[in-house]
Amino acid sequence: MGRGHFVSKKRRGFDWKGFQKHVGYSKEELKALKNDPVRSEYVQKICSPAMQDKYLIAEVVESHGCVAGMKPGDRIYFKGMSVLDPKRSDPWCPYIVNVFWFTAGARNMVRQGLDPNTFYVNYSACMDVGPENGLGRVVYKVTVVDKSELDR
Repeated sequence: MGRGHFVSKKRRGFDWKGFQKHVGYSKEELKALKNDPVRSEYVQKICSPAMQDKYLIAEVVESHGCVAGMKPGDRIYFKGMSVLDPKRSDPWCPYIVNVFWFTAGARNMVRQGLDPNTFYVNYSACMDVGPENGLGRVVYKVTVVDKSELDR
């Protein structure tokens, strides 16, 4: 099985054999997936280069009392809107795990041809409740950009 997210790079059609090898599916499991129109369509879209060239970015916009030291401007990058890119990301704290709520929403919006940056709320915060009842508080904004926009 491969590491990272599978990307089908065939010029024509979907690389079902490559996908099968990457995820370790049996012939029966792959057949069941291919015969399910919803899951089949979904996996082809999320494993496309177009989807995998999108990055979900969680950028810290407020920080007070963060024990992990996260500061405004720190960013966490998720390639394909789901897989952490540690090379691009600043140090981060698992207390912001609720950023993963955005990954499912963003991927579903792109799948439907919608702009994932039109979430009705694109801000969230860490699980700590702040100095009044905990230690600190980090607020971050989530955006989705194409890979070509990352180094601008």
